Amino acid sequence: MGISNKFMAILLVVAIALSQISLAHAGKRYYVHIINGLSDNELTIHCQSKDDDLGVHLIQMSKEWYWTFEANFGGTTLFWCNMSWANHHGRFDVYWVNRELLDKCDFKECFWKAEDDGLKIIGNIWEKSFTSGVTIIKVNAPNPTPRYKLNIEAYDNSKKGDIRTVQYKS
Repeated sequence: MGISNKFMAILLVVAIALSQISLAHAGKRYYVHIINGLSDNELTIHCQSKDDDLGVHLIQMSKEWYWTFEANFGGTTLFWCNMSWANHHGRFDVYWVNRELLDKCDFKECFWKAEDDGLKIIGNIWEKSFTSGVTIIKVNAPNPTPRYKLNIEAYDNSKKGDIRTVQYKS
């Protein structure tokens, strides 16, 4: 009987801990900003989640578009966008429940910037890590000229970490 009670107590503690992780983000309001930093193009985006289609938006140069939402209770909220300009297009995730991403978004606002050499996230933590305020998430654009040389493998979700990458096609 003692072992059974210990097992149940441990199981209860684990269940409570897991629910607290999900509940910490559940119902919280988040903002996602998409900024057009392209040198000479309008940016077309179509963002959605499994529950919400935010429609197609045309972002003029040096302008931004944003939306707000509340994260779900299961901790599975995911928003992604299809992006296109000139002869390029790609799909990328812009919000998912992940401690590292949320740190970079200051737990409330994610700022993504599309530039000629790739998609970047602007955030407090990455400013400190890379000193200039912008980190390239993916530099696999045609003829990329990245500002930083990063070990992309370390940021590839299929290998290590949970930072997602952008796939550009021309």
